[in-house]
Amino acid sequence: MNIPGFVLGERIGAGSHGVVYRATSTGVGRPAAIKVIVDPGDLARRFQREIAALARLSWHPHIVQVFDGGVLEDGTLWAAMELLGAPLSQAGAVANERVADIGIQIASALAVAHDVAIIHRDVKPANILSASGGLVKLSDFGIAADLAGDASTLSGLLGTLQYLAPEVFDGAAADERSDQYSLAVTLCALAIGGSPFPSAPGGQGIGALMRAKSSSNDERLIAAGVAGALLNAVTKGMHPDPAKRFASVEEFAQALGNAQVEQRWAVTRYVGPPVEPSLPVDRPPVAPTVLVSAPVAPSSVPARAPVAPVAATVLGSPTPAFAAPTPSTPSSAPAAHATTEASRPRRRMLAAIAAVVILLAGAVAAFALLGGEDSENNSSFSLNAPVSLAIAADGSLYIADDSNHRIIRVDPEAGPAVFAGTAGDGSGEPGRAALETSLDAPTGVAVGEDVLYIADAQAHRILAVDADGIVSNLAGPGDGSLEAGQDGDGGLAIDATLGLPSRLAVGRDGTIFFTDGETSRVRALNVDGTIGTFAGSHEPGFGGDSGPAVDALLRWPGGMAVDDAGVVYIADTGNHRIRAVALDGTISTIAGTGTEGFSGDRGKAVDADLGSPNDVAIGPDGSIYIADSSNNRIRVIDADGVITTIAGIDTGGYSGDGSDATAAELDNPVAVAVHTDGTVYITDGENNCIRVISPDRKISTLVG
Repeated sequence: MNIPGFVLGERIGAGSHGVVYRATSTGVGRPAAIKVIVDPGDLARRFQREIAALARLSWHPHIVQVFDGGVLEDGTLWAAMELLGAPLSQAGAVANERVADIGIQIASALAVAHDVAIIHRDVKPANILSASGGLVKLSDFGIAADLAGDASTLSGLLGTLQYLAPEVFDGAAADERSDQYSLAVTLCALAIGGSPFPSAPGGQGIGALMRAKSSSNDERLIAAGVAGALLNAVTKGMHPDPAKRFASVEEFAQALGNAQVEQRWAVTRYVGPPVEPSLPVDRPPVAPTVLVSAPVAPSSVPARAPVAPVAATVLGSPTPAFAAPTPSTPSSAPAAHATTEASRPRRRMLAAIAAVVILLAGAVAAFALLGGEDSENNSSFSLNAPVSLAIAADGSLYIADDSNHRIIRVDPEAGPAVFAGTAGDGSGEPGRAALETSLDAPTGVAVGEDVLYIADAQAHRILAVDADGIVSNLAGPGDGSLEAGQDGDGGLAIDATLGLPSRLAVGRDGTIFFTDGETSRVRALNVDGTIGTFAGSHEPGFGGDSGPAVDALLRWPGGMAVDDAGVVYIADTGNHRIRAVALDGTISTIAGTGTEGFSGDRGKAVDADLGSPNDVAIGPDGSIYIADSSNNRIRVIDADGVITTIAGIDTGGYSGDGSDATAAELDNPVAVAVHTDGTVYITDGENNCIRVISPDRKISTLVG
């Protein structure tokens, strides 16, 4: 069989309706899975529906991507999709922490499908495939129904009986809550090691199956060690009465996030539907924070040597980061910043995990404003999940406007305007003007010498915009030539594969540091064009203080900053710490105990509790500024290692403009940057705005 553009390999799967082959593209050698239906007959419409659904949704990190498809001369239908690992039906029982993580990932996939009126109707472990870095992806949209254009097919027993919602058995139309039920049963099956509803319980067929579905599974879940918020979430999601389930899969995900917070598990990145119909969905990346043991005074230490190549290893299975949801008090914010109670949980999840990089390096006076539509006033300039900041030498502020897929430049005189990016999938070729280049969830910005660097997260690449406004590609996304488990360390950065490049910082010698969210590492682009690992060892965790940073464990590091001495500070978000890498390559903790919480003001930073710090910045006097995200605060470590709060209070909200910043409400600040005059800029995540703290510590809103 000849599939245009691909070379077929061995058969890797088969079902009653088709065969799946391993394949390689003849162009760039990209691995793929080719799904083939030789004699489609009545299946043609179902197959075409699956491809149509995937084409609309495959940008999402938890939905299988489709690359190409068509019909051969003999009528055979085929589709090329990304090559993934084994289905979760082969996983057996999994740990409760992993159950919550999988649930949030798949709930986010269903949320974006529901947002465009697509019901999956067959969520089950066999249709969830494993990917690298602990990711899972939803597949098999073959019986999915489009609520807008395919409503006639919504009723009937399409789906797998053990995972099908009871109301669908009774003839009701499949909807968002029936998908939620199927997901909850899937999570129950993963927790207990098998479906709670065998195909023919007691030999009594569908009648017994229906009776089983109407009873509680609490005892089996409890026997498997499921308890607390996770138990409540799963049992509510699979309640036999759809009216007693969650109102949406987003609420289901929020409940699973609460379970992660309750158990102090790693938090999972939630990638939800667009805030506005015209915009692609929110894709905030992982944002860990790192603490350093003691501020290092500027000195004449020698420049840091290039990062040594690290032997490639097979990736582990870290859980992607997710915004830890915490209750917040409704505020009396102006309409422009008001957050409804219905939208707050998802937006908190999106913003809390968005890590940011703030870098004060180099001079960018030569940057030209590349057009864009200026707003009549800054407060009416709309931002959508801004997650990173950088300040240029001329005082211009650059903002990574993640979910609007663009970079904003705020000129000190002219105000905000679009500097780079068009909404898209990040597939635009480099070499274009910045305003003509498609970005896909840019999550990091940093300033170098006459250049702006951009972490184009979902396109898996690092870009540079030169003084003429032309974009070039510095690293990633790779050409598919690397063997499984290799990421290109030790070779040219342009040939490397990047997981989720999210935050950026520039060293004094021009080295570009970036966090790779999927592998819990900080990697480095050396000035000679090679790439290597700078800190972290592929697995999320905590360890390695006082030893080499490349052997240490980080947990979803977020923003970074480099001081005048060359020390690199990392927000080790998932470990609730700030860490520092000295010039000799050793790593230490300078803030945070590892326990999420708020404590320690006016004491030593190493004895203070932090809450998912997403970013770190260096002030003109060497002070270390921290975006203490879950605590809704900005905190500072002085030269004596003492930590204090300079903005924010216990409650999250939007208030206090014009007054002292320590009395103002912030809501999940995820980025911080400090000007040479001491002005502090903050990305106020939940409020989708940039706020400013003046040198006299008064707060105001700059943009948004």
